Amino acid sequence: MNNNQPLYQLVAGKLIHALISGNSPFQKDSIVEPDKAFQLAVNPLNGQKYKGLNALWLGMQNFNDPRWLTLRQARSNKWEVRPDAKPTLVNFTRFYELRPKLDASGKKQHDESGKVKMESIQLEKPEIRKDWVFNAQQLIGVPSLEQYRSELPQSNGRIAEDRLNQLLQACQTKIDYSGARSYYDPVKDLLVLPEMPFQSEQQRQAATLHELTHWTGREAGLSRDLSAEPGSPLYAGEELRAAIATLMLGAELGIGYQFGDHGAYVPDWIDMLKAVPLEIKHAATEAQKIVDYLGGLERKMKLDPAVTPELVALSKGDVLLHNQNSYTVQQLLKNQVVKVELTETGQKIKVSPQDGLYKNLLEAKKNFQNGIDSDLPAGIIAVETPEPAFKMKR
Repeated sequence: MNNNQPLYQLVAGKLIHALISGNSPFQKDSIVEPDKAFQLAVNPLNGQKYKGLNALWLGMQNFNDPRWLTLRQARSNKWEVRPDAKPTLVNFTRFYELRPKLDASGKKQHDESGKVKMESIQLEKPEIRKDWVFNAQQLIGVPSLEQYRSELPQSNGRIAEDRLNQLLQACQTKIDYSGARSYYDPVKDLLVLPEMPFQSEQQRQAATLHELTHWTGREAGLSRDLSAEPGSPLYAGEELRAAIATLMLGAELGIGYQFGDHGAYVPDWIDMLKAVPLEIKHAATEAQKIVDYLGGLERKMKLDPAVTPELVALSKGDVLLHNQNSYTVQQLLKNQVVKVELTETGQKIKVSPQDGLYKNLLEAKKNFQNGIDSDLPAGIIAVETPEPAFKMKR
């Protein structure tokens, strides 16, 4: 891997090669090859999933384990990297940076021990930064994947069907099952599915989910241009956004992606990505917006209580900003008490739900999840690591 290439170029190149060889994430049957099905990359320390281009890129790597984390995070849990392991590039958006705290005369301030005081400053313009992560299969000492897999939704099961029905109820969509093919009609605001029986229940679920991603583009939703004609670049771009969103949602719901008759778009996607590699970043970003939008509707309807704890609880590894200070959640204790470290001073504090600081940090996390677009797992305000993982000594 060329670390000097932007991430979007790496993803576009790998996806083009995969599409040509018929081995892209969109072309794998998750029933025939369940171990090779696309999985959403997740940080095992806090359960948060990677997003956008990072999610697509990590899901395309040759690993069967969805867990990814940085060298620093691995070592914090005493997990060692295998000698032959190579890290994988990801991007994160940095909104703040640590700078020395200055006094009125512009000189650096020091604490009682002589250490320079630091403060978190919001950047005028967010910066895209690089980081490197390792898959759990590249680490020694990581807990087994079996327990993790046992808690995932199973394809073709009631969990997948129930989640899909919840989404449809939350969106209040109308479905017509008398069509000749699957499509979304923006004029009638109608999901149209074929009258003929599907080959499998999973195929029906995947087709419904795919058309639902198109539904999000209506004017009352995310307001994408749905007027393009088949064969046009705009039409191919919308299909690519829907395909990535369906891939992510299918992995989340346990449905799996069924490529079906979408093979007609492959030549257009290849031409588009060869001409404009940056389009894959735009498509992945828009796909993440689709996923977040549908998830927001589902949560608003309170049809999936299981999603709520992820949004209202502090997690180990969270780095959160409050009053220009950044706090890292170091440890989860009993009765929801957590130990946090003040990044600027290294001071460790125990806080409980009754404390004002706890509530402020919780609010900071919820605000971050709901209001900031980032490709890193939600709930984390990224700060630069002391040294990049790729410089590790072998």
